[in-house]
Amino acid sequence: MTNPVKLAKSLIGKHRISKREVEDKVNNIRLVDEILRKHGYRKVFASTSAIFKGWAISERFTDHNEYLL
Repeated sequence: MTNPVKLAKSLIGKHRISKREVEDKVNNIRLVDEILRKHGYRKVFASTSAIFKGWAISERFTDHNEYLL
């Protein structure tokens, strides 16, 4: 498993980050999530077409599948 802090820092700068890029590489997903949020990323649950239309369902109601900058 990868160090969560190093993984988060390596992902910063990408416009879109798939949840699988994070899940498959670290045990502590919460730490990566906190770091990404501090750098302006937000969680979204939507298909690619829905994201470009501006739809984003609140994470309170469902699990997310991407981080967007």
